[in-house]
Amino acid sequence: MILLKKTVPVVFILVLLVLATNNGLTLAVEIEGANVFSQSDEDEWWDTDWKYRQRVNITENNGYPLTNFPVEVTFIHDGCMQPDGADIRIVDNNVEIPYSLMDLNATHATVMFENNIPAETTKSINVYYGNWNTTAKWYRRVSVMMSEGENGEVLIDGNVYIGWDRCKWGPTSNNNNVTLWVDYRIDFNGNNDPTDENDLITDSSSKIGGIGRYYREFVNGTVRSIGLGEYERIIQTPIYVDVCFANASLRVYKHHSWVETIHADNLVLWGDSWSHANYGTGSEENIVDGMYQDNLSFPYALYCSPIDPSWMALRDNTSGKVFSAIGIDIRYNYTLVGQEVAEWKREISFDFDSYQPLNPYDQLNHTRIYWYADNTNNYSDTLALAAILHNPPSVRLVPDATHVPGDVNLDGNVDHRDLLLLAIAYSSTPQDTNWNQCADLNNDNVINYEDLLILAINYGKTDP
Repeated sequence: MILLKKTVPVVFILVLLVLATNNGLTLAVEIEGANVFSQSDEDEWWDTDWKYRQRVNITENNGYPLTNFPVEVTFIHDGCMQPDGADIRIVDNNVEIPYSLMDLNATHATVMFENNIPAETTKSINVYYGNWNTTAKWYRRVSVMMSEGENGEVLIDGNVYIGWDRCKWGPTSNNNNVTLWVDYRIDFNGNNDPTDENDLITDSSSKIGGIGRYYREFVNGTVRSIGLGEYERIIQTPIYVDVCFANASLRVYKHHSWVETIHADNLVLWGDSWSHANYGTGSEENIVDGMYQDNLSFPYALYCSPIDPSWMALRDNTSGKVFSAIGIDIRYNYTLVGQEVAEWKREISFDFDSYQPLNPYDQLNHTRIYWYADNTNNYSDTLALAAILHNPPSVRLVPDATHVPGDVNLDGNVDHRDLLLLAIAYSSTPQDTNWNQCADLNNDNVINYEDLLILAINYGKTDP
């Protein structure tokens, strides 16, 4: 039974009846005094010159507090902002915070900002837009000191030093010249100058260590490398710095020492200073005592599988340094290699386990590889970082009370455009490709007849 005490377009009644029938439901709805979802305005409006606001709830999922953690948010603006996004503002507890605009089109925008989130807690921030009279806000970029070129270096945020060189990877008689990431230093002593630290990418007397892309194919008896490709440029933003090469890029986030990449997927080190190796689902192995390897002349794999072990790491028992790697959605194998004599080869890779051609040799677009180091002499920080990166903070957009319920496209009106967007997302949940957070009008993680009812009740209304 449907009891109506105000005028509602007949099409909505018909749609509701059809949906109710299809879902085997009996609706008893009294429109007047209905319990329509509305979020209380928990904080005052930051600036009335901005017409629109979306609240973002960020939840830490792993039991680790996050400090200055980069958070990426995509929201629907549907054209209700300046074409270049100059009026976007991120506000945390009524304080504007810096952000980087990652992507913008006619309907959506993606921003990245840092935030502090206590363990297993939900933090709310607000995204404001819809001020056509303002100009873009300039935020201080992450600091860099650099020497660009074929052989170059960059000091990022006074915390991370990266050097690259065009050289032969491994023995000079068995490889081709490529650009490699050959120097990685972190400001462990806290003096804002990592250049006085030891290079984590260790060499031997005759072989060069490095990180790059490795093409495991014999060409005229030689293993061919791709490396990083030619150096192109440095990109500075308020949140991160990208070191860009033709075939890979290295991203360093402000306040963090880990390096994010997609295609720089192979690390080779030399020397017995890296005395131990471990991975997330295994046990630590001593790789200098000669007790594990049958043929000491050849490297051996401690782990090689397409199954993600969560993390792989090498440890220097003397200095306490730990060099680890975390791979997410890898296209190929996770491999951890050690050698107990000769030049003590150590390798962490996310590509192949045998020599074979592949064209193109690429990771997936959503693959992420993180190179990380600390001086804890244990794997606890690596374990925590792997947990966070595999299950990052969840982001949820919450409808704001300043918009009339049912205003799916947030244009200030509840009309046929909102009905169309809700219809497209109907029956979806957050896991579905047609999910639209703004159409989840009662905030229950499913778009169904209850959301349609809210839209029908408010059809024709405009923002107060």
